[in-house]
Amino acid sequence: MKSSKLISANLIVGENPLYNPLDGKVYYVDIRGKCFYKATLNGNVIEKIDLPEQIGCMAVCENGDFLLGMETGIYLMDKNGGMKLAHQPERILGRRFNDGKVGTDGAYYLGTTDNDGKGAFYQLKKGRLTKLFGKVSCSNGIDWSKDGKQMYYIDSPLRKIEVFDFDADAKSPLSNRQTFCDLDSVLPIGALPDGMCVDKDGNLWVAIWLGGKVLKIDGKTRQVVDSVEVEVNKPSSCAFIGESLDQLLITSANFNEQDQNAGSLYVANVNTSGLKINLYEKGN
Repeated sequence: MKSSKLISANLIVGENPLYNPLDGKVYYVDIRGKCFYKATLNGNVIEKIDLPEQIGCMAVCENGDFLLGMETGIYLMDKNGGMKLAHQPERILGRRFNDGKVGTDGAYYLGTTDNDGKGAFYQLKKGRLTKLFGKVSCSNGIDWSKDGKQMYYIDSPLRKIEVFDFDADAKSPLSNRQTFCDLDSVLPIGALPDGMCVDKDGNLWVAIWLGGKVLKIDGKTRQVVDSVEVEVNKPSSCAFIGESLDQLLITSANFNEQDQNAGSLYVANVNTSGLKINLYEKGN
């Protein structure tokens, strides 16, 4: 399959695309650009929101506010642009938050990035931040199985997809960590799995940084069964967008790239559709 350019951009590190069901718009971040964008489904950029720190990921709250995973913590941004920490101040392990999604339980799950496994993976639940595990190098793709009983996870340098049993009612929601799909033998030298999403059929779609494609991995056989070609070298993440969630949006990066198209956003029709994003439940 092939993708086509939807938004000509020059994002340093485009990431975390999402379709917001509350306003029907597309959002995505530029990590090193310290900003996020709001756009229409046909690729018209409506707004750029500048931030004081690098942002790795964002999520939507039930009331339409946003959660922003940044360098010094997770921030809550209201509809008027006001920002405050979404949790008690604490030292975050890692340089900054890098990727995250709201789980089927309404909590926000996100990890950090740092050299030599100095990062960690966290849960934000009703305003309380909890470290779930450490020894993280570059926390990336996160999503849940269709039944919500498993969480897929990528720490990019490991060059594989892992899977946890997920139980929101347990003392720790994540357990039984295993390798779901080892990509080491199918990726070019230097290529890394990055952002990820799951479709309605339970298949995984994984952006391959330094690989110029998005891989489709069968959720049952755990084998690569198809791919979407992207004309740039650093596709970084993907998400299903649109009212029917039937288009795959792909972000990319121009960091250390010479290609004038690097950093643009691409879209592909992949003959399936995705699942609605979960909204963060702030609680009382």
